[in-house]
Amino acid sequence: MSPRSLIRLSGLACILGGSCLAAFVLVHPWDQLVGAAIARTERWQVAHTLHFVGAFFALAGLIGIYFCQRGRLGMTGMIGFALSFAGNAMFLGTGMITAFIWPMLAVYAPATVELGGAIFSTPRSALAFGLTAVAVTFGYLTLGVAMLRARVFPRSATVMLMVGAVLGMLPPHPVGMLPWGGLVFGGVLYGAALVWFGVILMNVEGESRSVAPPQ
Repeated sequence: MSPRSLIRLSGLACILGGSCLAAFVLVHPWDQLVGAAIARTERWQVAHTLHFVGAFFALAGLIGIYFCQRGRLGMTGMIGFALSFAGNAMFLGTGMITAFIWPMLAVYAPATVELGGAIFSTPRSALAFGLTAVAVTFGYLTLGVAMLRARVFPRSATVMLMVGAVLGMLPPHPVGMLPWGGLVFGGVLYGAALVWFGVILMNVEGESRSVAPPQ
C-alpha cells in the first residue's frame, strides 16, 4: 500500500474517531459519572461503546497527522506525539473498562463504582485514570505547539485539537471542579478537530509537506 493510501486511511480513521468521540459526550447521561444505577443504563453503555470505538480510530488517525508533518516537527513534536499516542492508548483502555467492565461491576459489585468506591479511591485505579489525563493533556499541548510552529495544518484546527483535548481530560463534576458542560464542549471540540484533520488527510495529494495552507 502506498504512503498516500495509508495517509488517506488515517484520515478516514480521524473522521470516524472524531465523530464517535463527539457523539460519546453528547449521548452520555448529563452530569452523571458515578454510581451503579447510571452504569446499568443502556445510554451509559452506548456512550462508552462510542468512547471505546472513537478512541480506537483516533489512535490510528493520530499516526497520519504526525506522518504528514514529521519532518517539520523536530524533537518537540516527536515527544508530543509519543505522549499523545500513549495517552490515546490509555484512553482506549479506559473506554474498554467503562464500556464492558464498569456495567458488570455495577451489577455484581455496585459499591465499587460509587463516588467513594474502589474505582475512585483505590490508589492504583485512580493513578491509572490520572496518568491517562496527564499524558493526553501534555501530549497534545506539546504536539500542538510543534504543529503551530510547523505551519503544515490550519492553525485553527490545531488550536481546536489542543483545547478540546485539555478540556476533555479535566475531571468533571462530581469528581472534579469542571462543569459537565465544559467536558461536553471539550469533547465536541476535539471530535470536530479530528474530523477536520481527517478531511484534510483524505484529500492529500502525494507526499505531504504542506497538506493545507496555514490559517
